[in-house]
Amino acid sequence: MNNKQDERPGTIEKRAMQEVRDLLVARWVAYMIGVAAVLGLADFIHAGSKTAEDIAQAKGLHASSLYRLLRALASYGIFAEQDDGTFAQTPMSEALRKDVPHSVSSLAQLAIRPWSVQAWMELSHGIRTGSPAFEHVNGMQFFEYLNQHPNEVALFAEAMRGFSAATGAAVAETYDFSGIRILADIGGSQGLILSLILRKYPEMRGILFDLPSVVKGAPNFIKSYGLENRIDVRAGDFFEAIPRRSRRLPTQAYFA
Repeated sequence: MNNKQDERPGTIEKRAMQEVRDLLVARWVAYMIGVAAVLGLADFIHAGSKTAEDIAQAKGLHASSLYRLLRALASYGIFAEQDDGTFAQTPMSEALRKDVPHSVSSLAQLAIRPWSVQAWMELSHGIRTGSPAFEHVNGMQFFEYLNQHPNEVALFAEAMRGFSAATGAAVAETYDFSGIRILADIGGSQGLILSLILRKYPEMRGILFDLPSVVKGAPNFIKSYGLENRIDVRAGDFFEAIPRRSRRLPTQAYFA
């Protein structure tokens, strides 16, 4: 029977060192995944296996550098290198496609944005002083920064929608919302979780509340679920105030 006492001296320590190394290089892996998302490699390879040269020629990239990136990603299960030298899609790279449900493409791109990376690099500042590293690096609060950069807030909203997809589905499936006439999601991004819940409870109505720049794309998303007549989209800052009532819906509501 194997147990810790049967292991050779130093085995546990060596395993722990390797596990810590794996965690440390995970940052580099995140950068590679982010670049793959920015370049749209998963979307391009979805049409069929491609060589690095094929992709490089089509996208104007450096072939040998792209080949090394694809091989590195393949070692983590993102793309698969075939015997003929082409790279094929895998379930993990499929998740990086922009047009699949619950895509992680935007989250991958968000992870390598300079304003995000630099804030993480100054984490020690926050630990030493108690003040946010993001403000130290960017000179303003996080949401203030997003409001001043429309392209970034659109990416952030898309990333949060994908990030909350699995959680939202679990919440809608397991939590009992019966008896609630109106459900308000405060800081609900573009309304994914609220839409999943309302789809399960056809008599319920909803209020979606988030920053103006965030909810800007919410109506189209909500319409894709057929809920445009059941969700009232409201814009504002929940650090300042939350909606007391809806313009179109009754006042009784459950705020989440």
